[in-house]
This record gives sequence, structure tokens and C-alpha cells, in this order.
Amino acid sequence: MPAPVPVIDLTPWFAGAPRDRAGVARQVDEALRSSGFLLITGHRVPGAVRAQTRATAREFFALPAEVKARYAITVGGRGWIPPGAEANGYAEGTATPPDLKESFLARRRPAHG
Repeated sequence: MPAPVPVIDLTPWFAGAPRDRAGVARQVDEALRSSGFLLITGHRVPGAVRAQTRATAREFFALPAEVKARYAITVGGRGWIPPGAEANGYAEGTATPPDLKESFLARRRPAHG
């Protein structure tokens, strides 16, 4: 039976005490090792930002594939990964058919000096 998806509160992380941060880090590590997923609370992202992000994602993924293809990337870049381009089972060393999901990756660029 798969492990349940843990819910981790980030509030102690923001409290700033090193032991609190270490505790949150341990929880995240355990969650990713046990279930591979986690849900977070206490992240301080305003509700309006979360709602707009979800609305924008719904709008993008509803576009025809030929429109989304303009933003296609290979795994590891920034942009759209179409269905069938990934097989997440390989992360565990398991040969699996390609994933049916599609993704859009928008990583934050690192700040420069």
C-alpha cells in the first residue's frame, strides 16, 4: 500500500531557529523518501497568487497541442513537456511506459552577484 502524502507546515522554517529549520528539512526528506510527494502549509504564498497561478495553468493546458508545442522543451529546461516525454518510474530504476501527464516548468533563475 502506498504511503500517504504527508502535510508539512513550513511555519517553523520561517521562525528561523536552526533546530526548527532542521526539523522541517527532516520532514521534507522523509516525505520524499517515503511517498515521493508532499503538501505544504504555512508557506506564506497569498491566496490570490495561488488562485491566479491555477487559473493560468488551466488556461495554458487547455490550449491545443500545436500551440503548446511552441513552448516545448527537453526534460531539465523551462517550458512545456508534452505527454509521453517523461517516464518518472525511471527515477527508481524501473522501466515503465512514458507518463501520460504533461508539465510546464518555470524554475526561478538564480540571482547574479
